[in-house]
Amino acid sequence: MSGSFSTPSRRRVVQLAASFLALPSAFAQTADYPNRPIKLVVPFAAGQSIDVVLRAIIEPLSQEAKVPILIENRPGAAGFIAAQAVATAPADGYTVLIGSNTTHAANASMFTKLPYDPIADFAPVTLINKGGMIFVVSATSPITSAQDLLARAKQSPGKLSYGASSSSSRMSAELMQQMAGAKVQYVPYKGSPQAITDVLGGTLDFAVVDVPAAQPLIQQGRLRGLAVSTLRRHPTLTQVPSMAETGLTGFELAAWSAVFVPAATPRPVVARLNAIFRAALGSQTARSFYQQAGLTPEPTSPEEMGAFMRRETEKWGQLVRAAGVQPE
Repeated sequence: MSGSFSTPSRRRVVQLAASFLALPSAFAQTADYPNRPIKLVVPFAAGQSIDVVLRAIIEPLSQEAKVPILIENRPGAAGFIAAQAVATAPADGYTVLIGSNTTHAANASMFTKLPYDPIADFAPVTLINKGGMIFVVSATSPITSAQDLLARAKQSPGKLSYGASSSSSRMSAELMQQMAGAKVQYVPYKGSPQAITDVLGGTLDFAVVDVPAAQPLIQQGRLRGLAVSTLRRHPTLTQVPSMAETGLTGFELAAWSAVFVPAATPRPVVARLNAIFRAALGSQTARSFYQQAGLTPEPTSPEEMGAFMRRETEKWGQLVRAAGVQPE
């Protein structure tokens, strides 16, 4: 991966040079930031976990910022489209990336070349939250449990197909295969809702998706939850075991979401954005939503987020290598 970031790094030099030339006006602009709508660019489809979270807290975000907060979903290409769009956007705090372990940790190991540099092209703002994934089948599927899924995958290698729309989804299935000695067929999707639709329609045998996307359909009896990827059961889906409980001792994989802006964004703007998200995540609206969703907000300082991301990049690199996934 050492040569993968050369082009984005050169781009950052140009961005930084431009920012130094514009220092006087930039500092003048930070005094009244924000004074117009802020756009949150989401690398995943509407209905996926982070999209659900943002729409739930959009009101306290807008109230704290005192300007409208807009959400723009730009799914596809493992987050490349959204990440590159924000990396090359004006560094003024009005175009914000809601990144994840996919865009800012796993991609560095899952692809031989990225059109953006997860570290050099961005300034971290804050962590939002962490969460697990869930293995699901249609309620009418003959697969009745995680143990049943593993047995079928072993008996008929490569016959079962699964849908995944992020590194968290895919690596959960890859980890399952590695630990169980099983083989299933990966089918990429732009978002969890699309994968769930094909599970319900019988096109896919199962899917690995974020919990908020599947939870309503599980509660309605349309989906069957087989197992979650976290060590502990999900607090609002206590009937669904953890994958570790099914015999794959030590199985654990968690996803996360975070806020990023272009690297040259002035520090006062980063600090103000951090304060906006912290206030919104601490609001009663957010607390009620998170309690119902079984999640916990985890805001950080920009410095803490940067250190966390570097640790996660190393962790995901080890996970990808251990699972034997060849970079694309």
